Amino acid sequence: MPGLGEGGRGEDRTPGLGHLDTLWGMDNVAFSYRNLGRTTEAQTLDEKLLDLRKRFLGSEHPDTLESMGDVADSYREHGRAEEALQLDEQVLDLRKCVFRPEHPDILKSMSNLAQSYNALGFSAKALPLDEQVLTVRKQVLGLEHPDILWSMSGLGISCKNLGRVAEVLPLEEQALELRERALGSEHPDILNSVHNIAVSYRELGRAAEALSLNEWLLNRRKRILGPEHPETLQIMNNVAAAYVDPNCAEEALHLDEQVLEVRKRVLGLEHPDTLSSMSNLANSYRTLGHATEAFPLDEQVLPPRKQALGPKHLDTAWSMQSLASSYKDLGRAAEVLPLIEDVLELRIRLLGPEHFRTLASKKVLDKIRAQA
Repeated sequence: MPGLGEGGRGEDRTPGLGHLDTLWGMDNVAFSYRNLGRTTEAQTLDEKLLDLRKRFLGSEHPDTLESMGDVADSYREHGRAEEALQLDEQVLDLRKCVFRPEHPDILKSMSNLAQSYNALGFSAKALPLDEQVLTVRKQVLGLEHPDILWSMSGLGISCKNLGRVAEVLPLEEQALELRERALGSEHPDILNSVHNIAVSYRELGRAAEALSLNEWLLNRRKRILGPEHPETLQIMNNVAAAYVDPNCAEEALHLDEQVLEVRKRVLGLEHPDTLSSMSNLANSYRTLGHATEAFPLDEQVLPPRKQALGPKHLDTAWSMQSLASSYKDLGRAAEVLPLIEDVLELRIRLLGPEHFRTLASKKVLDKIRAQA
């Protein structure tokens, strides 16, 4: 007869919820969900794991802090940037009590905090954090370490948001060269580097080069990630945006419709990416002269963006600008002026008076006032 612990009704050796192996297993599954683009499932599991780690390991355990960072990442992905910011600030404060300033976990927390600042439109606060992280990582890790390349990417995002695109492009081209040397041309991080460069090309008016890179990226991401992965949809969106030639407006509209349909189904109607797709589709309608189709989309996007991001966020300003364009196209001139005035005030406060988007808003406002 089998003895106790040898197949009979002996001790149950199955790890429980609080067992370290169980917690690490949950962490791995959440990580896999994120890589597959299943962000809602990842967030649910991240939140459950954070609760378990707080209960079994304590609120200041390194694994608990790691889970707080993961939950913050999930919140940012789902437009809950203010909640992400609160978690990122807590994690950084707690890690500063334990680790020296150049510790990798401190630098990771600073980088995450910069991401939350950028998500909320506070890029002027994000920039010094990104600069500090990159400087320290270069000193400690050397130029070709993967974390250096991520730091260069983070700094690039902050600079772009502040209108300093020309300064960013050489940094992004250097990051691509380093990644190709270290990882090979098919590595996912290569695709991220190419994506960053394509965005810079578009911002600098180099539309043909942006379109060429985005079409290359779209083929790779469809093959590697699948046609409905969030990163594939982002590149489809970028290809549509790169169709600046009026002769390509129908192609842009078709791509925008595809992306919106998938994002509505996969992410839900009020997800930030879905709202961005609605705004992009409205812009494509405007380009084709379909003002009556653009207007309801612009009108639908603004309230949830205000609710999720607040009235003083850059994306809220962008939605206000789009709605003003729809009002103008429909001949509702009296409703245009107060919106553009609010947009200009926001952009001056968040971007500064010399940012190219601020200057564009000022030009529009001056034209409206001259015609009044």
